[in-house]
Amino acid sequence: MAFFLSILIYVGTRVLEIIDVFAENGFSVLLLVGLLWAFFRLRQLEARLEQLSSLQTNFADARVSLDAELTAIKADITWLSEDCFKTPRPVKL
Repeated sequence: MAFFLSILIYVGTRVLEIIDVFAENGFSVLLLVGLLWAFFRLRQLEARLEQLSSLQTNFADARVSLDAELTAIKADITWLSEDCFKTPRPVKL
């Protein structure tokens, strides 16, 4: 009976060692997968940030262009309104 008990303890110990090795390897694999996922996600966020930066630059360029056009239109309106009031118009009696 003692022999059977010692074999059972030995087998149980070996099984626990195998489970421990699998747990350590599983944790390492999970850690590696997590790091790879984080790296992939970081690359996606960097690409998105570059897109947003490009859009921001395009919007800034468009705003400068529209401001220049608006200034030109205001100048034209000012010139036209001054011209209208300077030139005498014939009055019908």
